[in-house]
Amino acid sequence: MIRILSLLLLLAGLAAAVGYPWAVENFSGNELGTIRVYDRDNGFKAARVIISPVDAPVRVLVDLTAMPQRVLPSDRAILDLTIAGVDGSKRTERLEFAPTQANREDASLSSDQVYRASAGMIEPRITGEYTFTFAPVGDPTVEMKALDLVLRGNALAWDRRIQPAGFIAMALGFIGFVLTFRSRTPAPREPQRRRWGRD
Repeated sequence: MIRILSLLLLLAGLAAAVGYPWAVENFSGNELGTIRVYDRDNGFKAARVIISPVDAPVRVLVDLTAMPQRVLPSDRAILDLTIAGVDGSKRTERLEFAPTQANREDASLSSDQVYRASAGMIEPRITGEYTFTFAPVGDPTVEMKALDLVLRGNALAWDRRIQPAGFIAMALGFIGFVLTFRSRTPAPREPQRRRWGRD
């Protein structure tokens, strides 16, 4: 019973620490649109989008599609995204796209790889045009095939208190699960008493 409870605690902690932030970051809200901001034929282009307060908050995501290639864990593509608001405000976010793991030498190169980065949230107070401008930083070692700007309206902001609690639950569940495998020391047996009697 304790082993099952520990396993459930471990899984619940994993969901809170990893699954919850990932789901909120990528799937909360409704998609306002996806705009192609780079391809190999035309290069980079700015994206101009009308955003209204009824869409707030708006999460800004960027999907980089890499050319089929074998990559190393050290490979990177770094971009600066400048967001200009209708009120004249500007902010720049540095986005880093990196493979989660290296390809094997015998891996197939037929499929594209897509990496996603988050550029934070927009809180529009008046309806107006926002401009999104991308610029490469340095010499990327991940070769880009395409770049897409993804906007999601009415997105949730995930509660940052949940992730640390998830890690704690994972640790407690793991410790409890491991301890259930400890061999129990058998209780000492009383020595048998010799019975004296007639032969």
